[in-house]
Amino acid sequence: MEPVRGQKPKMQCMDASEITKLCQSVSGTNLEIPVLLAAFLGLRRGEIAGLRWRDIDFENAVIHIENTRTKAGG
Repeated sequence: MEPVRGQKPKMQCMDASEITKLCQSVSGTNLEIPVLLAAFLGLRRGEIAGLRWRDIDFENAVIHIENTRTKAGG
């Protein structure tokens, strides 16, 4: 007997106008930088939460993703 395979959910991506609206809605809030990192660099929540100042190379415009943070438990 073959294993039952579930359907993969269809990926939904935001278009340029939706990203613009999202960025405008969080402008000036604590969510602005995380949303910009997610929208334009494709970073995941745990990757953004794991960033430290030493991971950012301002001179060479590079961000090193070396850590992630996850929430475990309650």
